[in-house]
Amino acid sequence: MQRLLTKPQFHIKYLPTCEYIVVDGIVTQGGTAAELRRRIIISRVRVLAIISLAYAIGSHCIAPSESTLEKIKLKFNESELTSFLNDYNIATRIEELTNS
Repeated sequence: MQRLLTKPQFHIKYLPTCEYIVVDGIVTQGGTAAELRRRIIISRVRVLAIISLAYAIGSHCIAPSESTLEKIKLKFNESELTSFLNDYNIATRIEELTNS
């Protein structure tokens, strides 16, 4: 749980006319790559792809699938979950979670 509540910090100067490919050494849940992508997008810069050198079993797809999103919506009250995610600065909506 601590890993979800502690976002990685990045200190990068983005070039506004560039497009980026996010590279992560290893993806386990996808949180580091997803957070870097989010930071880049907030800076109004385009992310073309996310790649990694290795990944944990089941972590090859970072974006949540429609099936995963539907399971989350069936299990949790979407409004309450969104509030929780916002309160703990995890995400602003469930679509920002990672598939793992």
